[in-house]
Amino acid sequence: MPVTNSNASLLFSDDFSGNSLDPKWGTAFWWGGRTLPANGEKQIYLDDNSTHIGGTTIGIDPYKVTDGVLTLRAERTPANLLDELGGKQYTSGMVNTHDSFSFKFGYMEVRAQMPEGKGLWPALWLLRDDSGKLGEIDLLEMLGDRTDYLFSTIHHSGVKENLVRANVPDLSNGFHTFGLDWQSDRTSVYVDGKLYGSIATPAALKAQPMYMLANVAVGGAWPGSPDATTKFPADMKIDYVKVWDKMPGHSTDAPSVPAVPTEPDVVATPTHPASPEAPQTPVHAPAIPGIDEGADSAGAGRDLIHGGPGGDALDGLAGSDTIFGGAGNDTIDAGPTGTSCSAGPATTHTSSMQAANVPWNGRTEGSTASRPISRPIHSEAMWKISPTQAIIPSTLSEIVSTTQSKVETATIGSSGVEAMIR
Repeated sequence: MPVTNSNASLLFSDDFSGNSLDPKWGTAFWWGGRTLPANGEKQIYLDDNSTHIGGTTIGIDPYKVTDGVLTLRAERTPANLLDELGGKQYTSGMVNTHDSFSFKFGYMEVRAQMPEGKGLWPALWLLRDDSGKLGEIDLLEMLGDRTDYLFSTIHHSGVKENLVRANVPDLSNGFHTFGLDWQSDRTSVYVDGKLYGSIATPAALKAQPMYMLANVAVGGAWPGSPDATTKFPADMKIDYVKVWDKMPGHSTDAPSVPAVPTEPDVVATPTHPASPEAPQTPVHAPAIPGIDEGADSAGAGRDLIHGGPGGDALDGLAGSDTIFGGAGNDTIDAGPTGTSCSAGPATTHTSSMQAANVPWNGRTEGSTASRPISRPIHSEAMWKISPTQAIIPSTLSEIVSTTQSKVETATIGSSGVEAMIR
């Protein structure tokens, strides 16, 4: 495979024939998150070498397209960037088609080579495009120190069903094809053309289209942390990703199904690997990459906080923090010292930022008050509010909200507020 002499219709194809990643691939979760904190992961996903976080251009590109192969690279975070990246010890790559392509039933095939090393957690998966918590298919999850064992799982509404728990050829030794035949009656997994598991498709996976993701996570409760034997950089290499409406060259009859082990997993897997739905409860830790829907705060010290898709109240508390609002109407409280903030997608909401005892246009706002930060179309300005006076360019002085608003960077604290608004 892939088989081309069939009546299957090709719905999606990328064979990475160019010299850069096609923009149809997103490189952060749709809500703006760059890690899945519920898994305890130690990496942060970046865009290209222009990723801008906390007022700093990171300058690391985890994506490489050359000779028809896409490489997703995980590597150690340089010491001088640890603070900017919220203490995340590794940078890595993740691609998804949330904004460009989803499908309902079909055959997905990926030809790829997996990385090897303790603490590495590569994955190929699908999520329902309305809510990942309602439906997820893990075509492949693999532990970097067990490259000859395949975990394939279905998750839906808190239920986990094993698709595959089986020994396979060494997935870090050369390229292998991974096939997912997702149909209304059955969902089946193939490796190198061989059927490894098939189960009846649950109702939750018949309801909505799904989109594709591929990533290299590092660390977490399941794979554990890298050790001295783990070699970096660690690469997932992808030769192609294709989707047909049905499996090419394959009979429509039900496949002969190998038994899926019913005994406990050889390695304990998470009951539900966190999908891109930010946690509903805050995690009070030195770095908090995901908080959603609520009034949440980090701890003292430097924190990295991501809001989720809904309206969030994010409080950095003491320390110099980096805060991303994500989609939704957000209230961001920087705490008593400087914070770099990003309001989130410009076209989906207007966010507000606040700092205790800082006047807004001559009046003092308390910890529960906020002022919308927004801009007129085609304007760009640098503005500052000090503890004693407000200095706001005339182009911004009368604006209270606009769906075109976007805050590029902001520093908020007891010394005042500075923001670049575009």
